[in-house]
Amino acid sequence: MRVFCLGVFFGILWVVNPPAWAGPLEDARDAQNKRDHRRALELAMPLAEAGNAEAQQIVGNAYGFGENVPRNYPAAVQWFRKAGAQGMLLSQNTLGFWFSEGKYVARNSDEALTWFRKSAAQNDPVGEFGLGQMYQNGTAVPKNLDEALRLYRLSADQGFGLAFMVLGQMYFAGNGVTKDEAAGVHWYHRAASQGVSTAEYTIGMAYAEGRGTVKDDELAEGWLQLAADQGETAAQQYLNTFQTNHYAIDEQKIAALRRDALAGDVHAEVALANGYAHGVGFPQNDTDALKWYRSAAEHGDGFAQNTLGRIYGDGQLVPKDLNESLKWLRKSADQGNADGLYGLAVSYEKGYGVSPDKAAAGKLYRQAAEHGHSGAQYILSIAYWQGDGVPEDKVLSVMWLELAARDPVKKYIDTRNGVVMNVTADERNKALALAEQCESTHFKTCGS
Repeated sequence: MRVFCLGVFFGILWVVNPPAWAGPLEDARDAQNKRDHRRALELAMPLAEAGNAEAQQIVGNAYGFGENVPRNYPAAVQWFRKAGAQGMLLSQNTLGFWFSEGKYVARNSDEALTWFRKSAAQNDPVGEFGLGQMYQNGTAVPKNLDEALRLYRLSADQGFGLAFMVLGQMYFAGNGVTKDEAAGVHWYHRAASQGVSTAEYTIGMAYAEGRGTVKDDELAEGWLQLAADQGETAAQQYLNTFQTNHYAIDEQKIAALRRDALAGDVHAEVALANGYAHGVGFPQNDTDALKWYRSAAEHGDGFAQNTLGRIYGDGQLVPKDLNESLKWLRKSADQGNADGLYGLAVSYEKGYGVSPDKAAAGKLYRQAAEHGHSGAQYILSIAYWQGDGVPEDKVLSVMWLELAARDPVKKYIDTRNGVVMNVTADERNKALALAEQCESTHFKTCGS
């Protein structure tokens, strides 16, 4: 079992506590947030020596993670111990991981256990995760996978990304639980939504191989590329092999699809259109792509109707015609196609081929979001955050953003990671619970 290193995590995601002492402590906190650790150390030291817990934590942080002061790990440990003894969570968790990993200090599993227990006793998700690792690995305690699973779930319930990752590993491999690849993929998605690159890589492989989810080459490539862009070497290697095999032209497959399409098989028509449009296993050919998209659209396929709507709306392959675009988008939307609903919403919002109608656009975005369209979910999240056309509601905003960020779109993930730092823990937990309810009911119950 991989032990995750959270030393850098704590240095980056430093969250200060509510003010205890005014004046110098506030100034020290401000200096720390500006990463001026030298100034933070100067201001906090007298308060730390006088016994202020937050000041002691600021001093420990400056010595342990400071950028413009000399690193002094023994001093950092001394001050983290003082702060941790007074209940400061960051200090407790830092000591737990440092002693469990033997990082900056001699490895001491018993002391790691002590600090993780103190943190977990305060229901802190990081402490619960660290304690879960100790029970999973049998470090300083008898190995107990049931207890590890309980602690990981408690941590995950509070939105801790590495807990999502470990739960994914456990269910995907059947480690300590009944093997359930679909449940594993679910937890990997939760981790990936927080930018955990190993989870992105695993999801990419799952989509490529159809393990725990439907086989989807486009999603596979997207997740693998996202992981590779974050420096996951294994993801880049897998992606290279995937693309080499995926883009090879298969003449026998093309001939079989043509035969089925000419016999009226709309799925074969769509497959031909996609192949010719993207050059995936086909020679790239826009004329043939348009021909088969039109045929499939005329035979009632919602995906092809949406695609044809976009082609006319963008002026791709044909002269731009917003009325024709609107016609095909409506046909697609009428069938409940998420992309068609989204495209029609954009048309109403922007006035493409129709008079602008923000209310109609909002309803269509909502329908698209409830059909799983991540772009519509993202737009709804911004609307709820700003109170634009809907009542301002931070919980619903985070709920929709959490759902949107489960797709491999960097903008959604980055926005989500920023937004959750600006809501309370209670709002965050409510949003996560609503997101789970929404997804588990197939978007039937998604808040008000």
